[in-house]
Amino acid sequence: MHALAGKEANQRGHLVVFDPVGVGASRFRKETAAKLLKQIHFNVIRGNISEIKTLYEGSDDGYGVDAKKDDAVTEDNLEYVIQMAKNMAKKTKAVIVITGKTDLVTDGQQIYLIDNGVLDMSRITGTGCMLDGVIAGFIGANPDQILEAVTTAVSAMGICGEYAKEKAEGTGTLKVHLMDAMSNMNAEWMERSSQIESKC
Repeated sequence: MHALAGKEANQRGHLVVFDPVGVGASRFRKETAAKLLKQIHFNVIRGNISEIKTLYEGSDDGYGVDAKKDDAVTEDNLEYVIQMAKNMAKKTKAVIVITGKTDLVTDGQQIYLIDNGVLDMSRITGTGCMLDGVIAGFIGANPDQILEAVTTAVSAMGICGEYAKEKAEGTGTLKVHLMDAMSNMNAEWMERSSQIESKC
């Protein structure tokens, strides 16, 4: 079903976002993701560092939907992660998004590092899926500037998390305030709060 939907989207010229959720959790998930990558052209591939690493390296460590602690992006491995993402982007001809404490977006040439967001967002189930929807909306509105649209979407989601954290009393209310913040997002918020670093 996924393959049919993806192929139809490609034929119709619709943009496609791929989130390889828990791709390292089982051999079935990894093999399914590999098949989809061969059959469908994805415009954006978004995942945490462990998911993107699994797609890139073909590793099979049986890990689930959360990023492994030893896969965290640090100053020590940043150059490797950047090169991995750029290579993945060139291979798939997709914009690659790696989400984490610092988010990374690349089209294989330009790199953007984004430091918006709060740690508590990772404790809410569904924020990754919400980001996928935000990315889809942004690229749908800006199909000729996919890299910039994706970067802005990721930053916007993080900014909304920051605003939500100011009002939340816990993870439950954080989720509600996150949705409220996203529905109220505007250019002024972005200009005041965006933390995007461009790298070549």
